[in-house]
Amino acid sequence: MTIKQFLYGLIPTHDPSIMNAHKAYINTLSANTLFTSNHDTICYYQSNTPTPRPNISYTSSSSCGNSTVNNQIGPLQQILAASFGAALTSLFVTPLDVIKTRKQARTIPDGKSLAQSIRFIVSKEGITGLWRGLAPAVVMQVPSTGLYYSTYDNIRRNIDEDWVYSPLVAGTSARLLAATVTSPFEYIRTVAQSSSSMDKKTGLGLLKNMSYKNMWTGLWPTILRDTPFSAIYWMCYESSKKKLRSHFSADNQPEIFLTSFASGALAGSLAATVTTPIDVVKTRIQSDANGVHIRMWDTAKQIHAEDGIKGFFRGYVPRMARVAPACAIMISSYEIFKELV
Repeated sequence: MTIKQFLYGLIPTHDPSIMNAHKAYINTLSANTLFTSNHDTICYYQSNTPTPRPNISYTSSSSCGNSTVNNQIGPLQQILAASFGAALTSLFVTPLDVIKTRKQARTIPDGKSLAQSIRFIVSKEGITGLWRGLAPAVVMQVPSTGLYYSTYDNIRRNIDEDWVYSPLVAGTSARLLAATVTSPFEYIRTVAQSSSSMDKKTGLGLLKNMSYKNMWTGLWPTILRDTPFSAIYWMCYESSKKKLRSHFSADNQPEIFLTSFASGALAGSLAATVTTPIDVVKTRIQSDANGVHIRMWDTAKQIHAEDGIKGFFRGYVPRMARVAPACAIMISSYEIFKELV
């Protein structure tokens, strides 16, 4: 690909007159001029301001914080940024994940509020009971999230980022890969969090004695939960982030953090609400399996027989209390870390 072909690929195509003006200007540039196109603005990286062209505004590189060039970091930096966010998120939200899992697995008595559930676990297991399953969560989340976010960014780079459905395609593809690779650790984490008696030795024994087939127990409900979650999350996140950042400076790190945090919380809340029913099914399958294959449909019928429709939203409050801040912390720390590496 020539430099000219690359620059042509950056041109917005929503207005033919603007597109033609961009192309005409590209043809006048020397090969060593580096610039990107950001909607109707040319961001130039040279000492002298370019000669104005019709319908195009010009700005220096320092004002083009959302440009393609400034946000292009390598896969290693992407993985480091995502892994940092994943470790931070796991540490803060594991207690809420434990409560959510136990409510869905019915190991916490019905009718207890979030605060009562916390007191119940602490009274039985001590404060450390709230962080049960933290080790497999970190082992799973750090590489999984690194793979997930770096795959998402790289897929979006290789398709038209201005295409309205690019977050959906990139998000579902990245999540499908990450969920499949880390499914055995998701299983171990769910079993550890749903039980008050599982210790490190028992967990390692479960992993050691697990057959190849059982390692992927609950994979299909995990995929059916995670891929729609990712599709909804990224579509909502990219849209709300774009709207919020249009009112702020692209180079201001506190504003980058706040817009990412708010967009992540909103997108995560919406995605969590839609996917809670399949999350309940997944948790029940993995916590009840004991090495036995359980069909999703049979589990869904059992949940409905026990509690009706409300059974599919068991653990909704702690899940929402977990997912919204987790998504906010994860994406905002990822965006900021990308700026620093």
